[in-house]
Amino acid sequence: PDLFELDGELILVCCPQGVPADGWRYRNPHQCVWFSIEADWGAPSFKIVGQGMPPMVDAGFDFYAPQSFEDVARRRLMIGWSGCPDAKAESPTVARGWQCALTVPRELSMRGGKLCQQPAHEIERMRGNCVRAVGGETVEEPGRLFDLVVSCEGAKMVELEIRKGVFVRYTDGMLTLDMGDEGYGRNQRSIELSELRDLRVLSDTTMVEIFANGGEAALTSRTYSSAVPAMALHAEGAASMDFYRLAH
Repeated sequence: PDLFELDGELILVCCPQGVPADGWRYRNPHQCVWFSIEADWGAPSFKIVGQGMPPMVDAGFDFYAPQSFEDVARRRLMIGWSGCPDAKAESPTVARGWQCALTVPRELSMRGGKLCQQPAHEIERMRGNCVRAVGGETVEEPGRLFDLVVSCEGAKMVELEIRKGVFVRYTDGMLTLDMGDEGYGRNQRSIELSELRDLRVLSDTTMVEIFANGGEAALTSRTYSSAVPAMALHAEGAASMDFYRLAH
């Protein structure tokens, strides 16, 4: 468990095991969730603020057991394990002697009662030149290491093939990561969003980290698919993307 103060609120991040699935929520064998807490340090006792089941920290296939710390700039940074215990999905790297990884450091903030997370800005130092594309245009030979920012406020549908056979889609109020047959047992994970204003995709050799609406939602998953020859942005409504290759 990780208990910390953030923007004047006391937040508890923990990983309850065995929570049953509830629609698109809690689809992994074990979950990572967060609570807003009221603490009586004199008692000591804790009270959960609000009612209902807790929100997930990350709705992807591979996110578990994060820990956070405060840096010298007083930022609250969180790093998660890109894996999940007891998951049935395969990892082809096991034959090479390794599996799983850690996420990039994420800066946390509270906004509108939501725990928001964005990649630490230092990641942007790895960016190359920006390639801009609008709906229907493509980025040629994107590779597997990239940082992609999509602006799409008001768009009713957005679709990107970020790896061969691996799609990010927003339609009918659901943001979905669809791995198809390329997920080695990972199929789809979704999160409900009333609108999609922006989308950021960080892609590493064997992992993607997806952030929506300024970090209000996140999906992290391992992926072993090869790069697409050309990445196209499809949208119903105005949308554009800024694509950056990342340095090794």
